Amino acid sequence: MKVIALIPARLASTRFPNKPLANILGKSMLQHIVERVLLCDEINEVAVATCDQEIIDHVEALGLNNHRLPASARADSGAAR
Repeated sequence: MKVIALIPARLASTRFPNKPLANILGKSMLQHIVERVLLCDEINEVAVATCDQEIIDHVEALGLNNHRLPASARADSGAAR
């Protein structure tokens, strides 16, 4: 069985805007998360789900897959999704 980890990411956070792209010790927060997920032997693939072109560009630069969500998927908070 193939296991895909799908990481949701959005730039529109009200408490910490642009959080997924925040630089932490030379890497984006999103890159740190992806690297940790890839340490799991049961995960075959990692993809990032987002509506934001800036995150899509970043994910592609990292050589990862992305799943573009429609603009209608935007919400004011993670709980609203």
